Amino acid sequence: MQLLRSYVAAGVVLLTAFITEPADAWVAQRSGGAYVGVGDLITFNVYYGLRAYSNAVAAAGTQPLARIRNTTTNELCDVLVAMTGGIGLTSNCSGAGAGQTVSDFCGAVDCAVHTLYDQLNANACVTSTTCNVVQTTNANQPALSASDSYRVLITTGNTSMKLVSANNYSNGSTNPMTLTAVGQKNGQFLASFVSSQGNQGAINGITGSPTTWQLIGTGNNTTISLADNAWHSIVGVINGAGASGLCASTSCAAYAGTATIPNTAGKPTITTITNVAAVEKWREAGWATNHAATAGEASAINSNTSAYWGFTPP
Repeated sequence: MQLLRSYVAAGVVLLTAFITEPADAWVAQRSGGAYVGVGDLITFNVYYGLRAYSNAVAAAGTQPLARIRNTTTNELCDVLVAMTGGIGLTSNCSGAGAGQTVSDFCGAVDCAVHTLYDQLNANACVTSTTCNVVQTTNANQPALSASDSYRVLITTGNTSMKLVSANNYSNGSTNPMTLTAVGQKNGQFLASFVSSQGNQGAINGITGSPTTWQLIGTGNNTTISLADNAWHSIVGVINGAGASGLCASTSCAAYAGTATIPNTAGKPTITTITNVAAVEKWREAGWATNHAATAGEASAINSNTSAYWGFTPP
């Protein structure tokens, strides 16, 4: 009887060990479930990123983040989001590269970025067209940096090196607009990390003073002082005469500046620079029209973004 009890007890232990060891698929779902993106904090109209917009995007695991080019073979592949919210495997390739890690596809060196996809897939540009930003000229494509584990997009010293939508976006009225960007500038004259409507509705880094970043509307632009050669998560609100401004901390105060809302159509653009000695690094950006982020929302976005990418806000 004692032997039987020992056997049963051992069986219970074994059974418990078996049922508490999760399957791989369950682990992936659990990881995806823990992910929080900026789209879980406020609702965007357009968002580009080297990570998932939201928990739902991460959990689905089907959204392409970017289309990249192997600089040796010129093969193009989409990069799907992983269920952890980061960069997953290659898909939809022009050659045989599907199903690889980005490092394997790129050969452990820099790839080039052909397209950043608007992850909302809402055809938010004018006449219900896509807002994906694209660069088809190989020499003008930003680099997806191998030394940064393919988690950083780098643009260097070329005014044509940028990603731009084929279609216009329009805010459409005098409603407020919230913009976000995660980037690093290194002394450039002008670097547009996100521009929703051409040169309007933008967060830029400028060098009138080397540490200056600027929120650009159609007038009454506002600035903030932030260190060069450092990563920043920035939230900007364009809201006319009241509650406009920039914040890059995790304890944003009420906005006190003014910035006029853009009201003409223009092509969304990422990573525009205008200095041959410039280096611009980028990770994500987007905007929400008809929404003025509160100080609490801006703080939450900067906290979420800086924690994900692993840097400390000012």
